[in-house]
Amino acid sequence: MVEEITVGAALRRLTHYLEENGIEAPDFEALQMLQSLGYSKIRILEGRGVLTQQQQEQLRQLASRRLEGEPLQYLLGEWEFYGLTLKVGPGVLIPRPDTETLVEAGLSYLKGRTGCRVLDLCAGTGCVGLAVEQNAKNISALYALEKEEAAFFYLKENLAAYESRIMPLHQDGLAPGPEADRLDLILCNPPYLTGEDMESLQTEVRYEPPSALDGGEDGLDFYRRLTAVWKDRLVSGGLLAYEIGMGQQEDVTQILRQEGLEQIHWKEDLSGIVRVVAGRKPMQ
Repeated sequence: MVEEITVGAALRRLTHYLEENGIEAPDFEALQMLQSLGYSKIRILEGRGVLTQQQQEQLRQLASRRLEGEPLQYLLGEWEFYGLTLKVGPGVLIPRPDTETLVEAGLSYLKGRTGCRVLDLCAGTGCVGLAVEQNAKNISALYALEKEEAAFFYLKENLAAYESRIMPLHQDGLAPGPEADRLDLILCNPPYLTGEDMESLQTEVRYEPPSALDGGEDGLDFYRRLTAVWKDRLVSGGLLAYEIGMGQQEDVTQILRQEGLEQIHWKEDLSGIVRVVAGRKPMQ
């Protein structure tokens, strides 16, 4: 006979189980897992309702996969970013709060401008492009470029979910097609982990695609290569803005300067950590 378990009891048991097994935020993750079964947050916290046998089994499977190290975001199949709910899963980088600083840098540049052409480079889920599109109404054309097949699937899904007018480009950012050209703004979150970083990844991060993480031995490969390719696609005064890893601001600044960009500036996140380095193409 199957044990009857209320939603409230399931929340308490799952929280305790996750905590015992070293999950850092067990109460939050337990709540998220129960919500993925179709329960509202209010109903869960009130403890109302009884889990079906199928729901109990789903919850056991979720907990088991989580303890094996699979990211919570992949288990849920979606994640929040800048007020958007985005589909995620194996093969695509999980959107992180750090990247919201890149969005803010883009929106700051677009403020007061009209008719701008914008590219989300190394787009992944499309989180940056979608956040910009949802919060800036003065854009004439938007593109989101992603090379990897699995990530491109999620990009298209998310663009469709928001009925976006962003044009998805399934291309290599180092050898792009002709579509995204004469750009006013390029926003890019490239792979920037160093070789040492890649060898010491947390278990959860190892589930994410290495192609979205590995920036070469010093973490700067893509800043060098992408800047060389895309600087010439900027209009005069156009902005190229990169998300960076902690402490990379001086090196990335030097790369942009060597490629002829000017007015190079940094943007910090809410913790005071430099997360964005940006530079403009000189006026001609």
